[in-house]
Amino acid sequence: SDWSSDVCSSDLYLLEYRLQQSEKLLQMGMTVKQTALSCGFEDPFYYSRVFRKHYGMPPSDYRLQFAEIQ
Repeated sequence: SDWSSDVCSSDLYLLEYRLQQSEKLLQMGMTVKQTALSCGFEDPFYYSRVFRKHYGMPPSDYRLQFAEIQ
């Protein structure tokens, strides 16, 4: 199923924008919880679920990839 099927279309642009912003924070080493809250997600678990659907991995794994590079 489409990762965005549970989001109404008017919120989709905002959600994608928030996810893109969260990528940058994770790359800088911010925790998943801090990243979620900073990007306007009230529930870090919801953020993790949406992130995983969109990127194919949880934000914690995404963050670790960049931690290893630096």
